[in-house]
Amino acid sequence: MVGREPDLKVLRDAFSDADRGVSRCLVVSGEAGMGKTRLLSEFRAEIGADALVLSANCTDLGPLGVPFGPVRSIVRQLISAVGVDAVLAAAGPGRAAVTALLPELATAEDPSNAGDEPLHETLVSVLGQFSRDRTIILMVDDVHWADAATLSLLSYLLHTAGDERLLAVIAYRLEDAGRGHPLRQLLAELDRSRALTRRELKGLDDFGVADLVTRLNGTEPDPETVRQIARRTGGVPFFVEELVGLGDNRIPDTLRDVLLARYERLNTRSQEFLRILAVGGMYVDHDLVGAVMDDTDTDELARAATEETLLIGQTDGYLFRHALVREAIYNELLAGERRRAHERFALALTARGAAASETSFHWFAARDLPRALSASMTAFDEAMVSRAFASGLQLGELALELWDQVPEPETRGGRTRSALLTQVTMAARDAGDRRSGLALVDQALDATSLAELPSRARLLQLKAELLAEEGLPGAEEVYIEALAAIDDSADDRALTARLQSSLATRYALTGHIDLARELFEEALATARQVGSSDMISKSLLGLGWLEALDGNLVSTRALFAESLEQAGDGIALLLYGTNASDVFVQLGEYVAALDATERPILRARELGLERRWGGPLSNSIDALIGLGRWDEATERGRALLAIAPDGCSISTQHRRRIVIASWRDDIPGATAIAHDHAELIETFGKRGDLQDVLPTAATMGELALFQGRLDDALREASVAWVLPHDGATGYDLPLLGIAARAIGEMRRTGTAVPDGTAEQLYSVFERMAPWAIVPRWRALVDAELSGPDGAGTDVVAWQSATTALGDESMPAHLRAYSWWRLGQAQLGANDRRASAESLRIAVELAERIGATWLTRRARELLMTAAIGERVQDARDQLTSRERQVLDLVAEGMSNREIGQRLFISTKTASVHVSAILRKLGATTRTQAAVMAERALPAIAVTP
Repeated sequence: MVGREPDLKVLRDAFSDADRGVSRCLVVSGEAGMGKTRLLSEFRAEIGADALVLSANCTDLGPLGVPFGPVRSIVRQLISAVGVDAVLAAAGPGRAAVTALLPELATAEDPSNAGDEPLHETLVSVLGQFSRDRTIILMVDDVHWADAATLSLLSYLLHTAGDERLLAVIAYRLEDAGRGHPLRQLLAELDRSRALTRRELKGLDDFGVADLVTRLNGTEPDPETVRQIARRTGGVPFFVEELVGLGDNRIPDTLRDVLLARYERLNTRSQEFLRILAVGGMYVDHDLVGAVMDDTDTDELARAATEETLLIGQTDGYLFRHALVREAIYNELLAGERRRAHERFALALTARGAAASETSFHWFAARDLPRALSASMTAFDEAMVSRAFASGLQLGELALELWDQVPEPETRGGRTRSALLTQVTMAARDAGDRRSGLALVDQALDATSLAELPSRARLLQLKAELLAEEGLPGAEEVYIEALAAIDDSADDRALTARLQSSLATRYALTGHIDLARELFEEALATARQVGSSDMISKSLLGLGWLEALDGNLVSTRALFAESLEQAGDGIALLLYGTNASDVFVQLGEYVAALDATERPILRARELGLERRWGGPLSNSIDALIGLGRWDEATERGRALLAIAPDGCSISTQHRRRIVIASWRDDIPGATAIAHDHAELIETFGKRGDLQDVLPTAATMGELALFQGRLDDALREASVAWVLPHDGATGYDLPLLGIAARAIGEMRRTGTAVPDGTAEQLYSVFERMAPWAIVPRWRALVDAELSGPDGAGTDVVAWQSATTALGDESMPAHLRAYSWWRLGQAQLGANDRRASAESLRIAVELAERIGATWLTRRARELLMTAAIGERVQDARDQLTSRERQVLDLVAEGMSNREIGQRLFISTKTASVHVSAILRKLGATTRTQAAVMAERALPAIAVTP
């Protein structure tokens, strides 16, 4: 532990917080050999009985992975600590999720699937309950090898942990989590959490290397030896230990020699034992080793390896001291020896009833392809039942790779290749990997004959969905092709309704309202004929959306209510949560939007479909921003990025980050977000869907305003009238506000405004006349363009705007903004008292939501207005004669000169001056003169 005391202190501090009920997460990273595992072991030994420590190591099983592999180890340790009955009792309705994870716990009475309670929520609930008695420390090492399902569960756990006495410590290799690694996304989102601490272990400096060598050898090395070791090892403690531990002065030429030096000291049987153990992974339990090694006495072999510090003995098994040791030893196996060892592991795991996902890798590595296909297919089905869609995708792709290499694959796989391709495509879609899904669906279409029209139509539907969700062109054409590929049977009529409704949605998103309405009505009629509740719900939802675009809000609410009634608890509910909440946000009904997302968000999580159906969560963030609950919006935004549902949702969330950062006076931060994610924002901001194009223009236009780029701001906002689209949309309204702000500022600064721009802006209001929210936005625009020069200076117009923006149907930051602008106008009109009052309201509203940019400017203006207000109050206490005297004092006259001017004696003038000084609180004539001047002239105000 040389040089690691500061790192240990970080762990101790994190444990102290967790022990007080403040959940923490600590991420330890470093290059291979830097001592991450040693640090965690030292910390565990130090904590002792003060906490319940549940640890697991992720194992490198190639690109396949084992769904929830480390989670199984953690749950088994928990069972060892508290008993199986206690764990299952704590799981409650999630018992089925636990038995699906550990099939050996299942009884005949248990259901065959994971039930309605997902593993994510079950594990959090179970840990929360046991943490009441004792702080729980979760240690997961080598997370760079974690399967996708485990990463998803860790993300959920670390984002939802609240006041549980829980400390999560995860460690990973920096070099094995490079660009594009899924762990990077998880860590990027956790970085924004105050509960997270990152600790990267660095190499030892020359002093640290000297200290370590001294402790290992018992004698102080000469400086040249230290320099040589430090140079060759980069200060990596493991490499230093290996070099010094050889016991001679030889420096191996390659890392492999260093890693295998201790291994080569062992006898042949011990080396064979380690080679077989390396096949099992970083950690292998004792019973499994015994089964694989037959009747061989493994204890003596393990003891020899432990004495050479190649292994660390655990309570129930063996752990390689370092992953690099395990990798090097694994690579020592000859091809035939490797296959036989993997086969023995596969047979032993099968005999003990392990999940197919634990055996499929070994069958594949053993090159027993028929068994590998069977196991991978079973593991694929297990992953899909457990909703581990990302792992299911990997297993499905393995099965497809094996398909043509195995005789009678349909018999072993229990399905046709076309059916498997379709299922794996759906796994890709539900895992949020739409690019892979598109490649797979094209393969499935190639494998499906034209005679299989229903299957082909469903595949085309799937392809169109993937294209639309990925923001790629061509979805409408594929939907039309799918409609042409079905006949008129009852089953196909249900599919017809689904395709009609989906195509109608595409038309509506691209502004073709009449076509959309016609198709939604046809879809509804077809859905009612075949009794498809989910399609009835979807069609009603679409029609309600179009009614909103026409301003028929009573009809919209009625259709939405019926749609929700028909939706049930399936996909239709998630669609309702997405579309209804979006309409409510456009209407400014933010509370209704939040209500519409509540159930769908929970249901998407229960179904394991958060990545695919991020819409309800995404739209709830817009509602929170509108209500001014920006901290909550930020937290939900982190959760949204953590699940990364699709490119569109990610782009949308980055746009929200730009908006909040700008209003919070972090213009450099907002600019950096726009720059870092420019390609993604551009992709979805120009693809043609109004729900993306218009909000993107609003975000970038407003950012341009904050940056002072008025021409760019106006150009971005002009899409509201330049881009052709039928009907009304709430996405247009913020653009009109931004355009008006830009025009007003351009007029104030003498910048030329293109002819006819204001007229084009107001023409959009005419198109949107039926919307109840339009008058509020129009009042804001009228105020921005009010006054003699159209520069937003009219007090009455801004008074009307503050009234119009005075309820929760307008964004909270614009309410504060309107009071600030009213205060500016009043100050410009020299009404300091009214200005100060308006600015105080602006400050209060801005501070409430954290709009720092606005708070700072309102406070600065308030200081000017308040000084004038105080002086004006003091002047009001003066008599008419005293005000005359004060004016002459301001001109610099003496008492004698004042007396001559007003035909009073010098003494009387002196008495008046003394009274004025007392009433104004001034100590000198000069100070009184300055206060008089501040109270008199009008003040030019620039926003």
